[in-house]
Amino acid sequence: MSLEEYITRYRHLEVYCPHPYTTDGAKAGKFVCGLRDGLRSKVLTSRPRDLDEAVTMARCIEEDWVRTQKDHHKKASQHSHSERTQVKRQHFAGRTRPYERRDDRTFRRNQPTR
Repeated sequence: MSLEEYITRYRHLEVYCPHPYTTDGAKAGKFVCGLRDGLRSKVLTSRPRDLDEAVTMARCIEEDWVRTQKDHHKKASQHSHSERTQVKRQHFAGRTRPYERRDDRTFRRNQPTR
């Protein structure tokens, strides 16, 4: 369930049971408890005082997370496979690798050539 669906459903169900959660803090606490784990912990650290503040915090955090994911995917897609291979080759250029594979599938430490 998305955040917007959860907010809509919470507000819809809130009409049917107004008595148990009469204070603003209790309503906000109940709303926050229904959020998914990662979002819940971030909203709890902001200590919302009422339901509207909790909803606003949750929306802001969710938007920030979505924006971060889009930026991450955008940066990852900018590098083509050939560029990544070239960078990997440059990383090992001029260096000896610490281990080499022998025919019997065991490893031995490379000895520096003198």
